[in-house]
Amino acid sequence: MRGGTGGTESTKGGVRGDSMDPIDARLLRNRPQPRSLAVAYLLLIFGGIFGLHHVYLGNIRVARLYLFTLGLCGLGVLHDALHLSSMVASANRRSPPHTPRVPDLQGSSTEMQQQPTPTPP
Repeated sequence: MRGGTGGTESTKGGVRGDSMDPIDARLLRNRPQPRSLAVAYLLLIFGGIFGLHHVYLGNIRVARLYLFTLGLCGLGVLHDALHLSSMVASANRRSPPHTPRVPDLQGSSTEMQQQPTPTPP
């Protein structure tokens, strides 16, 4: 005999993954994940002179500088080792440099459609 609601019924926002609202699923899929201090330190240790930790934190221009100067001759890597926790916190506060395009419910992308240029009379 079954009484009440069982755990297998799907409800909006329920525990089953297939019952999630498509809009909620898109928002969860594209939510930027916070950067980890442990991952940033690992990248600093094993690829600091190449700027891998800056790529992880979204500082692409600084990463290029580190790549071509080998971490500012090692002095930049020493500076970053002391200030990496504040750099990770700053990266987590700002928005991600690139947000991927998400198809809407009709299947077209969310980027703006290019309007045809009107011909002069």
